[in-house]
Amino acid sequence: MAEGARPVARLREALEVYERVLWPIFLAGYPEETWRALESLASRLDPDDRSPLAVMAGCGTVSHRGWLSAHEARERLRARVNDFFADFDVLLMPVNQVPAIPIDPSEPQTDRTIRVGDEVRPYADLFAWISLATACHLPATVAPAGRSSGGLPVGIQIVGPLFEDRTPLAFASEVARVVGAFSPPPGFAARPSPERRPRL
Repeated sequence: MAEGARPVARLREALEVYERVLWPIFLAGYPEETWRALESLASRLDPDDRSPLAVMAGCGTVSHRGWLSAHEARERLRARVNDFFADFDVLLMPVNQVPAIPIDPSEPQTDRTIRVGDEVRPYADLFAWISLATACHLPATVAPAGRSSGGLPVGIQIVGPLFEDRTPLAFASEVARVVGAFSPPPGFAARPSPERRPRL
């Protein structure tokens, strides 16, 4: 496999697989009335609608056959990722599109947005960078990689092969040795670690 190779040509491919397996599991705990309302909404949606609510309703209310199809897509993705790790120890990725963002907890997630440059994007776009590791059950960690122009911490996501949890941790340790450990941005104090007590 050539240097600079990627397990997927486009990140959206991993995101779409992730959404197809995530939302049915996530919505399984919703009240029956809410689920039926989403099912009804999904039946009326334009297939090209990629709004957060449309994705949640469309992916989350599929039949069992539909979910099995999504699971098959995930297994094909996992096979390609496994091929990638035959030649590379880790996959380096951004953590997300932007540094830390302000969040209003009272605002529904489907209504939240993030600003990427001059463009306003749905909050659910943040799922994109976690989708590959999560959908494929891969170990991943984040190491500090400097600061943004606004002084906020920037991290690098280190993804490792299946069951090799120590590999991304070891790589993160090397990154910290070169770049330095995390330090809170100006105006933010580090929280003290909670007291740890042994479980009896």
